[in-house]
Amino acid sequence: MLGGLFLAPVSGVVRRPPRLRVKLALVVASIVLGAYLVEIAQFVLEVSLDSPETSTSDGDAPFDTRSKFDALFEMREQGVDIWPTVSPGRWTATDGVGSGDEHLYPLGGISNERVLVCNEGGEFVIHDNDEHGFNNPPGIHAKSSVDIAVIGDSFAQGWCVSAGEDIGNQLRRSGPSVLNLGKNGIGPLIELAILKEFGLPVRPRVVLWLYYEENDLTDLQSEREVPLLMRYHESDFSQALRERQPVADRLMKDVITEQFSDRSTQRRRIGDDRSPLAVTLSLMRLERTRTRIERAGWRDRIEPREFPLEQFESIVDAAERLVTSNGGHFYFVYLPMWQRYALREESPIRSEILGALEDNDIHVIDFHEVLSGEEEPVAVFPFRRYGHYTVEGYALLAETILARLAADNVLSEGRND
Repeated sequence: MLGGLFLAPVSGVVRRPPRLRVKLALVVASIVLGAYLVEIAQFVLEVSLDSPETSTSDGDAPFDTRSKFDALFEMREQGVDIWPTVSPGRWTATDGVGSGDEHLYPLGGISNERVLVCNEGGEFVIHDNDEHGFNNPPGIHAKSSVDIAVIGDSFAQGWCVSAGEDIGNQLRRSGPSVLNLGKNGIGPLIELAILKEFGLPVRPRVVLWLYYEENDLTDLQSEREVPLLMRYHESDFSQALRERQPVADRLMKDVITEQFSDRSTQRRRIGDDRSPLAVTLSLMRLERTRTRIERAGWRDRIEPREFPLEQFESIVDAAERLVTSNGGHFYFVYLPMWQRYALREESPIRSEILGALEDNDIHVIDFHEVLSGEEEPVAVFPFRRYGHYTVEGYALLAETILARLAADNVLSEGRND
């Protein structure tokens, strides 16, 4: 990292006249020093915000500053039977898990287990997985039909709010039966696979496809490199995952147990991420500054990415056709990111996505239109900082969705069979 910072500027400086070399060296040194001063300032601010004296979850309780791994590690050491929530996105590098007849690509989590989710509001959130590893009450997958199925990433799953406060439960409070199929760390291709494996069998009257504008298309960039996942888009392929859940559970637990053991050893060797060594290395790598640049979208302006728009549109079109041919109604729900309100950073492809949906007559529920009318849109994020929606944010989203469904009369009129 340090070599990358100094080597290129120095190589250009040494070929200049002596006086100019001194001036250029001072400029380079000032830039580098300034970058590290900014990094250190961010670290000091981070520590002050995370300290129990200045950061609280409910005004009284101290903010739990442990890493997710440390919290999980300590709970398991105390005898708590708990697992990490598993993202289907973690299997893209290996094209699934297992081998031979047992090879498969898990699309849900570990079934019927308590899982540690995340912490953005001050304390760690714990959910109870259903029989296929999703955030639902038990038994809903056995229904012959449900009113609403929710497809999406962590915003659909319910990060980082307490059990019962996610979008699925917010919708249930108004009466409809809801199957929440949200999973963290996934994009449109895995979402299409989840729809096929777990959504269509319960014949939902309405499918809500939650699209998060910050990273859904970048997730698709990695997902489309996985041969097994691409089969979901190219054919009527199925892994019969509803019947193979015991195999998926065993394979996922084996992988997690092995990785947990490796990380436990590493944790004892170098300590947690607030150890002097870890802090020094993170400061040297300018991790906070680089993260802020990425979140602000500056990297995209410096090195424009080619988003897989055509493939994304094809996946959404395929999902919409599957839902309507199954007698249901399909709604694309556009979820805005924190940067839009805190940094005035807009998605460069929002208009293209919405235009394509309009051209294909796909129903859109644009949550940005609602938030932009709020006095403080950033207030729907925890402590107005980068993260997922708060309980109030999910409640407003549920209210927006239910108002649209009521206006369209899709739940009361029945199915399109």
